[in-house]
Amino acid sequence: MRKLFLYITLFITSLAAAQDFKLDLDNPNLIFKSEEGKIITKKEAEDIIYKGAFKLTQKQLSNGKIELTIIPVKGDVNDDTNKKHTTWLKHTLNKPFPEFSFTTLNGKTYNENDLKGKVTVLNFWFIHCSPCIREMPELNKVVKKFDNNSNVQFLAPSLDSEETLNEFFKKTSTKFTYQVVPDVNDFVKGFKVKGYPTHLIIDKKGIIREAIIGYRDNIYDVLSQKINSLL
Repeated sequence: MRKLFLYITLFITSLAAAQDFKLDLDNPNLIFKSEEGKIITKKEAEDIIYKGAFKLTQKQLSNGKIELTIIPVKGDVNDDTNKKHTTWLKHTLNKPFPEFSFTTLNGKTYNENDLKGKVTVLNFWFIHCSPCIREMPELNKVVKKFDNNSNVQFLAPSLDSEETLNEFFKKTSTKFTYQVVPDVNDFVKGFKVKGYPTHLIIDKKGIIREAIIGYRDNIYDVLSQKINSLL
């Protein structure tokens, strides 16, 4: 499988502190360490990341391995980043979703005209975004909840290519019931998505009414409540 390596901003809650780094948690060359210098598992590293703000240090070892030390921190450690996200949210919420043309893995094409008369839920993600993968079971539950409502549609624009996505779903046990859209890099660049995952909820007139940046334990409740309020 062709690996996708990106400089990303990993967000834990919609406005949680974050930092930019080159990260692929599935990279076999990574060695995770705790604040005390103890080697920890990938799962333990993810648990630290998901709990909130953190600092990350990288060290390239002579054997080709990369040592990552993940340190949980308290308080607001990145006011500048938060201000940027607040600005993005301000310029995104209650504004029309821009013109677009998405073609899903199933070959169905969507554009701005398909937003009319429906509540549209978008999830921007990519396969090496661990929080994106972790929340998929909850997102699938949201899809199931509204499965019989033709006025709700779910799209998942991804940075990955069609080939990469098909191989990912084929070789893993991951199931995702959103309509997955491959290779939206140009759109994301223009729309200036600030982190992954990012969720948008668009009303029946094509206006963005909710924007959520980052992983949330309660994403099922947050999405469900907002969707219901717009129906």
